[in-house]
Amino acid sequence: MVRGAPLAGSVSAGFRKISLGKVVLGVTLLVVIFRMVRPESGPSVGSQARTFDLPWVSGAEGRLESRDLKGSVTVIEAFAGWCGTCKRNTPELNGVASAKRTQPVRVIGISFDSSADEARMTAGAWKLSFPVALADGKFRSEYQISILPTTVVVDASGVIRQSTSGAVDVSTLENWLRDLGAARY
Repeated sequence: MVRGAPLAGSVSAGFRKISLGKVVLGVTLLVVIFRMVRPESGPSVGSQARTFDLPWVSGAEGRLESRDLKGSVTVIEAFAGWCGTCKRNTPELNGVASAKRTQPVRVIGISFDSSADEARMTAGAWKLSFPVALADGKFRSEYQISILPTTVVVDASGVIRQSTSGAVDVSTLENWLRDLGAARY
């Protein structure tokens, strides 16, 4: 009676199939669970933009107030200098900010860096073509920012129309703007 090789090979191959299947199933379940429990970041779509008053640190003087959002479609990008995904979004946001459109679109950066100097350095290093204000605790709380980057699209009347966390695909952002009447030429 021979023990080992033939039986061990069959069991080993079967074990690999079961293990691989279990691994795939486990990873799939983890992805689904992560997506279900991942905290949302950003304000509720359909709500009125909350009031804020933040200091400009780059690209503009004085202060950014929530009332400044009314009158044109506005894209707000919440970011921080330590956020790699935020940095990778920069070229797309610069393109959105500089595009010729059927109606004006403002792109505003809200930095979650720890100081105005850090935010100013980030804006310069990343060559942001849009103005940047420095977030405070009230803004973070009122706008429910828990993940960076978070992108918020506000319509001309000050209503939140889109809110998403993580990298936003530029074609998705352009579709949102087109739906608000601010398509690229």
